[in-house]
Amino acid sequence: MAGGYQAFREESGTYNELVEVPAMLELVGDIKGKRVLDAGCGYGYSSLLLAKRGAMVTGVDISEKMIGLARKNAYEASVECQFFVCDMQDLSMFTKNTFDTVVSSIVVGYLDCLEKAFSEVFRVLLHSGIFAFSENHPLLKGSWEKDNEGKRLHWNIDNYFDRLVRTIEWRMQDGKVIETSSRHRTVQDYFDALTVAGFVVERLVEPEPTGKAPLDNLGSIEHYSRAKRIPIFILFKARKPT
Repeated sequence: MAGGYQAFREESGTYNELVEVPAMLELVGDIKGKRVLDAGCGYGYSSLLLAKRGAMVTGVDISEKMIGLARKNAYEASVECQFFVCDMQDLSMFTKNTFDTVVSSIVVGYLDCLEKAFSEVFRVLLHSGIFAFSENHPLLKGSWEKDNEGKRLHWNIDNYFDRLVRTIEWRMQDGKVIETSSRHRTVQDYFDALTVAGFVVERLVEPEPTGKAPLDNLGSIEHYSRAKRIPIFILFKARKPT
C-alpha cells in the first residue's frame, strides 16, 4: 500500500495537512543544523520537510517499499537525506547519543512494544535531545452517530480502556481494500511509557487547525470543520535529561 498511501497523503485538505503537520513543526521548533531521526519515515514526507528547514535528516522505516519511495522522492526534490530499512523498536544500527532530535509521525500506534521503541529512542538521543511524536487521538476509539440519511452527526466515545488491536481498512485509488492493524492506547499509556524510558514530558498538544478554513474543495472544508470540534491528533514533546 506504499504508493497508495503516498497518493492519499498528497491529496489536498487531509487532516495531516490541516492539523498534524503544522503542529509537529511548531513542536520541534528551529531544527537548522541539527541531526534528526525520522522514525517511521514512510515515503519521506516529514524527512524532506525537515531537511528543507536545514536539518541533517536520517529516515528509517520497516517497509522496504516506503524507503524506496523516500529515496526516490528525495532524489527528485534534490534534497539530501539518508534512508534505511529499520524497525523503530530496534535502532541498534545507530550508536547511543547520535541525534539531537527524533520525530515520529503517526507511527507509534502500529508498534507492538511501545516501551522498547521509546527506550531505543532515548538511547540514540543526545542528552537534552528532543523526542516529538504524533498519533491519532485515543478518544477517536468509538463510532459515528449518524442521521437517517447517513450523515455524520457526532462521535460516540466508548470502550476507551480496552487496549485492543484494531483493524483499519485502507481503500486504495484502484478500489482495492488493504487491512492494517494498530494498537489502541490511552493518553496515560503514552505518558507512562515516556517516563519509564527516562524522558521528561515537556508538552502535550491537542492541536486545532491553523489559519482560516480552506476553500479549495468540500472535503477540505468538512475536515477543517470537524477538526475544529473533535481532537483528531495528539502530540507529545519529551526531553532526555542532561
